Amino acid sequence: MNPPTNPSRADRSTVRVLCLALAVLAAPTTEAQRARTSPARELPYELVVIEPFETGTTAFSSASSVNDIGQVTGYLTTPEQRAFLWTSTGGAIDLGDGPSAFVSAGRDVNLFGMVAGSSDTATLWTGPDDLVAIPPPPGTYAPFAFGLNDVGRVVGEASISSNIKTAWVWDALLGTRNLRDLGVPGAFTAAAINESNVIVGQRLISNYQAYRFDLDTRVLTDLGTLGGPTSEALGLSDLGHVVGWARNANYNIRPFLWTPAGGMQDLGSLGGHPYDPGRAYSVDSAGRVVGTSSTGGPGYSHAFLWDATHGMRDLNKLVEGRGTFELIIASRISNTGWIVGDGRNAVPGALPRAYVLRPR
Repeated sequence: MNPPTNPSRADRSTVRVLCLALAVLAAPTTEAQRARTSPARELPYELVVIEPFETGTTAFSSASSVNDIGQVTGYLTTPEQRAFLWTSTGGAIDLGDGPSAFVSAGRDVNLFGMVAGSSDTATLWTGPDDLVAIPPPPGTYAPFAFGLNDVGRVVGEASISSNIKTAWVWDALLGTRNLRDLGVPGAFTAAAINESNVIVGQRLISNYQAYRFDLDTRVLTDLGTLGGPTSEALGLSDLGHVVGWARNANYNIRPFLWTPAGGMQDLGSLGGHPYDPGRAYSVDSAGRVVGTSSTGGPGYSHAFLWDATHGMRDLNKLVEGRGTFELIIASRISNTGWIVGDGRNAVPGALPRAYVLRPR
């Protein structure tokens, strides 16, 4: 059969993903890639707030991920919710929507500026208005994409029924595969994938618990809990260290760091109490963890930065010149020290704003 003479935009996008994947495998080590094995630079951080495309009483923005060269993705209002890609030189650009999308969201960005997220369906943006639609695994519907690595491999979740989900992995060569069929019984979510094709998320055993799955070797590791019934993995480093949340013996939700050598570790809290809730969302190759934690007050949380030397620190105390802006959640830290998340001005009725912390 002869190739089509007028390939669709989705076909062209898929070809571009294949080319990018091959380029990654063959490319020499870049400065950004070398940074993955180097500790992030020390503080202070410079704060940048990403404003919505249009202002108003319902306008908001949210940052989900940042790569090693400081490109950021998330979603903001236009006034519709739209996925964006932000750079320090160009600001935020609208990535475009699927043909019948009501909302779009960027969830992860790789070193080549490709963005995984959702618009109509699970989506991989290879550029502005250049979308690859990712179908759900057979027998499922409503797929959402959450994680992406540098060769364009995407992970996410899809619904089996109204209250049961499954995790999947997609790439341009093999399409969408259900993780339950690949060696993760009860797979419920897939939150992230690293450069070694290790996937983390949550699966149903007797309760919902965090897992780590090596896609190449098909080795599945259950990460356990902190003494309670449930846990969930939300992020991992290129070294395979995992972060997320787990319930302790008193059923309190606590942020954890898991390593092959040390197992699961409770990272503590900003409030200093064992009942303070928190979640860890991201860890870099130097072992620095970011997330959100209760400060001890009822329903009040701040973004945190944790490392083995300093323990947990309030990110609000590590940023100069932030004024009335409060950092509430830190959702991602890159291997070069960039941090992104959500915050807001400390005034009544203020809506969330995406922020970027750039190490000086």
